[in-house]
Amino acid sequence: MVLAAVCLLLPRMSLAESGVVITEVMANPVSEDQDEFIELYNASGAAVDLAGWQVTDGDALDTIVAWDPAMHGVFTDPDAVTGTTVLAARQLAVVFDSEYLAGEKPYDVPAGTVVLTIANTTLGNGLTSTDPITLYDASRVIVSTYGTPVLSDDWHLADDNGLDGIPFDPGNGLSVERVDAALADVESNWVESPAESGATPGALYQPAVAPDEPDEPDEPEVPEDNPDEKEHDQPDVPDEDNAPDTNDTEDDDAPDDNDPDSTQGEYRDDVKINEVLPNPDGSDDAEFIELANHGDHDVDLTGWVIADGAREYTLREGVARAGDVFLLLRSTTGLALNNSGEEVVELRDPRGEVKDHLEYSGSEEGESFALIDGEWVWTQPTPGKANVLSESRTIEDEREEEAKKDSGGEEEKMTRYDFSDRISLSEIMVNPVGPDEDGEWIELVNRDTRDVDLVGWTVTDTKVFYRIEESLVIRKGRWVALERSQTGIALNNSKETVYLIDPNNRILEGVFVDGGHEGQSFARGEDAGWAWTDEPTKNAANVVSVEEDEETASAATSVRSERSSSASKSKSGVKAAVRPASIADLRDLTKGTKVTFEGVVIAEPGTVSSQFLFVQDETAGIQVYSQKGAFPELALGTNVEVNGTISTSTQEFRVNVSSAEDIVAVGTGETTQPKDDSSLEDHDGELVSVAGELTSKTATSWKVTIDDGDEVTVKFLSSGSVEAPKLVEGQRVTVTGVVRVKKKTAELLPRSAEDIVVEKSEPVVAGAQDKAETEVINAATSTPSSPWLPVLAAGYILPLGALLYLYKMRVHKKQKNQNPEENWLIEMEKKS
Repeated sequence: MVLAAVCLLLPRMSLAESGVVITEVMANPVSEDQDEFIELYNASGAAVDLAGWQVTDGDALDTIVAWDPAMHGVFTDPDAVTGTTVLAARQLAVVFDSEYLAGEKPYDVPAGTVVLTIANTTLGNGLTSTDPITLYDASRVIVSTYGTPVLSDDWHLADDNGLDGIPFDPGNGLSVERVDAALADVESNWVESPAESGATPGALYQPAVAPDEPDEPDEPEVPEDNPDEKEHDQPDVPDEDNAPDTNDTEDDDAPDDNDPDSTQGEYRDDVKINEVLPNPDGSDDAEFIELANHGDHDVDLTGWVIADGAREYTLREGVARAGDVFLLLRSTTGLALNNSGEEVVELRDPRGEVKDHLEYSGSEEGESFALIDGEWVWTQPTPGKANVLSESRTIEDEREEEAKKDSGGEEEKMTRYDFSDRISLSEIMVNPVGPDEDGEWIELVNRDTRDVDLVGWTVTDTKVFYRIEESLVIRKGRWVALERSQTGIALNNSKETVYLIDPNNRILEGVFVDGGHEGQSFARGEDAGWAWTDEPTKNAANVVSVEEDEETASAATSVRSERSSSASKSKSGVKAAVRPASIADLRDLTKGTKVTFEGVVIAEPGTVSSQFLFVQDETAGIQVYSQKGAFPELALGTNVEVNGTISTSTQEFRVNVSSAEDIVAVGTGETTQPKDDSSLEDHDGELVSVAGELTSKTATSWKVTIDDGDEVTVKFLSSGSVEAPKLVEGQRVTVTGVVRVKKKTAELLPRSAEDIVVEKSEPVVAGAQDKAETEVINAATSTPSSPWLPVLAAGYILPLGALLYLYKMRVHKKQKNQNPEENWLIEMEKKS
């Protein structure tokens, strides 16, 4: 019988081997805003510095810092350790909200516990009992998790995978504790805290102590008329040969499930690697790793780990039946086995002990590496069945071939490629100061925990493919910039896409670049978003604002082939929310306050920006922001109820929502009329209309001078759908839009082309007064002055277009024949 993995999980990212694990999470304290915490335990034998480490619940990314008494206040427990981020071996730390001392301070933290906090004022932007937790080290490598989140270096995706019962709500004032710090993040290893206080920050899990049992009553006296029994005496033991079998229904040899040395114990050595298929015919998704249970008892594989040199996968559940095999597909594990070069596959139990180890070098397409009669051989694949020997080469044959190649034999030595899903694009310089050919470059970063050789890797703009032909080692946590003089890739200053491709011709990432100014580079920020920066840092850490402009962050489309957006979820009702009387009252609330309010939509999702919309009532307006762009379909004039959290970014006041379910349409309101007022700063979040002269313009920004002399900035965000129409300076325009105040600067954001009206002067007619009429500008060019111009233009444009099309097809055909790599990329893009 074949046992496949019981659930399809997203590909797993490698967990760092720092030994630090999440051991307790308090997401639902009595005092919601201050008493949340995350407990960490250093299970390793060496000290670990947590400076720069980060935690996320999929809604916010928080940087761990030391508790500074001068900044955060003197901690209530004097024996706790503050002022440091260093966690000694076998030491516990607790990450508290930075405003913990303003709460009820309910915890008694044991002496020697390191007290940490986060750099802002709201831990996890407000933990909830339905949020998993991911812990990253300073290099954005996943160290530990709670609640089996989607494992991703992109913290926006670190949401619950929805495949088990964790995270869960233990109840108000109760934490969730990890039963065994050495075991995996699985449902069976988490319980609600049994402590009377409801939580034990600074102490590992201890099961509740059962109350003393009452003394058993004395046995009743045996009546004297029963001669077969004696008072207080045990019955006579029969002879061994004649003793009846008092355990007919039990197996005397049944092992102890909790004894690792028993035959049924989950940590037995009976389970081994049985077969691997690194290079299947057709799609590599057919790769598999097969385990075999050679014992006489079933083995629970929950928490076991299968790993190659680049990644690892933890089994959430599954049982290997006695004498059977257990099949793990690449589409389940995310493990991409090397087709060429050396590969190592390990099987580890939940304690981290290696139970089996396999190495191979090179592969033939369509052959698996299988264990037959105690010997590893290349043979025909038999997933889920007994391995079969075919005309194959044994491991000794493979070693002889490699030895022959290494000794300079006639056969060419095989190039060994290195693979890692943690190599990514980091920074791109498309428009340097000075000559482009001397200053353009593409930078890669290695976020893996090991060095990676980039030989065989490719970067391309789809016109030029640059393949790294010689060894180029990128150190762990370091960067390498590929110069234009080296790659031959001439980058466009706008609308350019750069791809990163691994030696298996797999597109790992594509980044779309548009906008920016001379001397700026396009760089990946700490939260994996992209933004333009005035401080290019070739071969060094990027300098990008943590809170990026939506207009620049969304200019990049960065897609990894093995990522998937996590399911959105509503947190409505998890915490008590404030319901203000009006939108104007929202501004009296502090950051982090959960709110519920109503208003009318005055800017639909995706118009001014893909990440926010605006609602307004009779008192004021407000921006509603979603980092993931998770909004329902809404029309102008829809009356909505919003459930979110008060937030500020670059001095921009707004309400954050985490899912589309946080915005509910409750009816249709009256059409909102714009206010006629050039004092935009007084109308943040409201619909306003201004009229004046267009005095200066760029592709994304206008300056309009109002009649009273005030100047208004009109902004066209690249993350929205509205483009600036092609007007000339000096024209009079009326612009309607929503006001956004950012860094104390007000901007007017049009919602559509109809929001921009230009005054058109008519020719002067003898005896008539000059008159002006207005028309809506909704095209890139103004109306032709003669009705014959379209006809004349068509007479020239259509034949010219046909000639250009034929020429393009001829060139494309020639390039297709001469450039198979480009043709391959086009086909890959079509498939994706």
